[in-house]
Amino acid sequence: MEKKRIFLIFICIIAALSVIIPIYGMFFQYGPYGAIYISELTINEVQDNDVIHLTEQDFHNFPALDSLIRQKRPGYIDLNQDQYDAYGNQFGGKVLEYEGKYYDLHFLIV
Repeated sequence: MEKKRIFLIFICIIAALSVIIPIYGMFFQYGPYGAIYISELTINEVQDNDVIHLTEQDFHNFPALDSLIRQKRPGYIDLNQDQYDAYGNQFGGKVLEYEGKYYDLHFLIV
């Protein structure tokens, strides 16, 4: 009888955790929300696109761009949700230009 009771308590704990953990994940963001990376474009690929000419202020306000473009850091840069939204609102769907080179900024949700 004692083993059955322990087993039922164990099942109840597992059931409660299987409900609580996903709810916690929906309301409390932990870890990166998304990531960005860039690819360089040729002039032929940007003729009909909106182009943003990057300034020092852009690199100051969006330091991940500095890492990806000026420091030529390969790979992805993780962003929290606020950063991800800020980059998307400012640069989403646009081509970036810096020192005569053109870049496409890609957004991923992690």
